[in-house]
Amino acid sequence: MKISAKSIVSKLVRKSKLSKNASEVTLDTLATSKPEEDDCVAENTYHESFSSIETGIQYDADVCDDDASAPNILSDDEVRGLFCLWNDALSTLNPDTVASRYSSKPCLLPTVSDIPRTDFHSIKDYFVHFLEKKPHGTILESFVTTGPGWCMDNGIYEFSLQATGDTVKARYSFVYTKEGDDWKISHHHSSQMPEEIVPKTSLLNNIVDDLMLGLVFGV
Repeated sequence: MKISAKSIVSKLVRKSKLSKNASEVTLDTLATSKPEEDDCVAENTYHESFSSIETGIQYDADVCDDDASAPNILSDDEVRGLFCLWNDALSTLNPDTVASRYSSKPCLLPTVSDIPRTDFHSIKDYFVHFLEKKPHGTILESFVTTGPGWCMDNGIYEFSLQATGDTVKARYSFVYTKEGDDWKISHHHSSQMPEEIVPKTSLLNNIVDDLMLGLVFGV
């Protein structure tokens, strides 16, 4: 709080009228006048309060900076590492182990099943049959997005089916969420590449056309 010269003059004038010792205030009196003690205390209190507010704001900003580097946000490489955990689970050939990689409220839209799997038992049931092919996955392309307590990995992967010798390429989406101390799969979508499906369909159509021509024209 600042004390103006006008305020000081007014106070001195009032004092001079009460004492009847003077009818005006001289410049010398003004120069030697001091603000009342209460006003100085108020001014110091104001500055102390403002300093406290500034300190509080700085403290909050520091907290926000800490949140930005919190361990719940993974790097891109760490997100891709979560796929390795799932792939390692496949190599055990144990459907319980694979199903345990999914969250408590999962959604699996698998490659070779039309049925959405939304709980532990249905996911386990899918992998009972899929693991018979002894699959091993490899990521070919990966696009990662991360946030506090969640992350997403989309791209293309390829499976080597050791039981049959086949190789299947597919598009994938993984969404991971933090449950306790573990990262779990809350959403997993996998679908075979259109390029893998269309040629086979075209070949089948060509065979049917050839058979029809043979029946009709005896070719």
